[in-house]
Amino acid sequence: MKVNREIDQEKSQIVEYAMQVVSVCKTEKESENFFQKISSLYERSGFILRTDRNFALPLILGALPFGLDETFKDFSYRFAHATTKGMLYITPHIAGWKGNTARPVMILGDRMGQAVPLDFFASNNNYNIYCAATSGAGKSFLVNTLVNSMLGAGIQRRSEDSKPRRFYNDGAQIFIVDVGRSYKKQAAMYKDAQFLEFGSMAQYSLNPFASITDIDEDNQLNMLRSLIMVMAAPSGKLTDEQSAILFEILRLVWDEKGSNALIDDVQEKCLSWPVDVMHPIGRQLGPFCKGGPYEKFFDHTHPPIEFGKRLMVFELEEVKGDKHLQLCVLMCIIMGIQRKIYLSQQEKDSRRRMFILDEAWEFLKEDKGDSMLKYFGEFIEAGWRRFRKYGASGCLATQSVNDGYVSEVGKAVVANSSWMLLLKQSGEEIQKLRKMETLGGGEPVIKLLETIRTKTPDPTVTDEAFSEVLIKHEDVAHPCRLYTSRKMQLINTTNRDEIDRIEAYTSKGMTLDEAIDAIVLEEKRRNGSAA
Repeated sequence: MKVNREIDQEKSQIVEYAMQVVSVCKTEKESENFFQKISSLYERSGFILRTDRNFALPLILGALPFGLDETFKDFSYRFAHATTKGMLYITPHIAGWKGNTARPVMILGDRMGQAVPLDFFASNNNYNIYCAATSGAGKSFLVNTLVNSMLGAGIQRRSEDSKPRRFYNDGAQIFIVDVGRSYKKQAAMYKDAQFLEFGSMAQYSLNPFASITDIDEDNQLNMLRSLIMVMAAPSGKLTDEQSAILFEILRLVWDEKGSNALIDDVQEKCLSWPVDVMHPIGRQLGPFCKGGPYEKFFDHTHPPIEFGKRLMVFELEEVKGDKHLQLCVLMCIIMGIQRKIYLSQQEKDSRRRMFILDEAWEFLKEDKGDSMLKYFGEFIEAGWRRFRKYGASGCLATQSVNDGYVSEVGKAVVANSSWMLLLKQSGEEIQKLRKMETLGGGEPVIKLLETIRTKTPDPTVTDEAFSEVLIKHEDVAHPCRLYTSRKMQLINTTNRDEIDRIEAYTSKGMTLDEAIDAIVLEEKRRNGSAA
């Protein structure tokens, strides 16, 4: 009676169905372990699973798309009948998060092998990313994969033969600031890339006035003032009066000289200001002016950075010993990048753009009254908000998830980042996170984070290697896995032995690409997987 009602009134149909589970494993032991786990799961829902070792091939073929055969259906005696409405309740659905887009820029996997397509620019809020991973968890692998995915995500639009074809344009422009040369190899793999080091041999000017497009727009005056504050007061605080007058001075300098102004002009105004509270600031700007030790970084001796390559890496390793100079250089680079983003929008260049600040943990330390970090926090918050307005993304990568909650800089970044990518964390850091109660989602998300792990590559033992990452976005918290080829592992490696092997080949005249290919081939031959 119920079946007739479903057919007559609810337009259901009678269908034949059979249920089975097919496991694809590398070894028989893995298959047996999987069966024990999945059978226990089904048994709790009232289903009993049985193994079938003698009828495997037809079952596997029948489970493949378009693989079900009429003969198999008729003679296997495994099919029953149900209505289409009833099938909704007996069909098992086991799947993870399907990602956030049907047109992915980056594809990860999950623990069940399902693809997770991602597009960080498909967000209702902003496109910014906060990434954290303990040492050796795979942060460099993840960020490098993100860079490769972004650069290769352009769309080649088809056109009629009668119309001229558009040239292919890569999908992004990426700017990376790093300490440690983690991206030097990757920059060498791209033709339209530039690797810039800021040390004693630097040949570029970082004059911040050259990065201003309109001093009255988008907090540009605020960002410039924050930079001057860091330059003039690395260890002491400026008074409210000094801060207000500095606003006035910067506007006067801009009105007089525009983008040709120098730090020297600000110093001159401060020293000649009728109120003597500005005189100490003028003197404290001395190191950045003519005759000072940092003069060459900020004057007109060298040309400004063009910011025109599709991949630009700014390496601060050589200035990390001078935290004051390092922070000033970083702020000037960010201002230059934002100017490029703004001008590109005005020129209708629709490429997506991303700024990545790696090894950022030293900028996120608890400030404890350190005005230099306080001013940088104000600066980075304004910058992170400005990225969203111009369709760009900021990505900050650090070591601990807690780095984002111990200082004003970290709080500003986390508050303005719609995405969190959390790789493996130490037990101590997770306990701190649990105690601080700062991570959205509470205890369930923290328990998920505790399960995140990394399987490091060892080609002499197995070809399986991955880094797990907890993707946290809006109301989603989902563990995913990053798998990379052996070649990409060598490009991104920070392992000293692997770096030495690469350098041994390049010292013989090979290019980086040829050296890595040679190592991959050598490992395959050693393991007996290549002739």
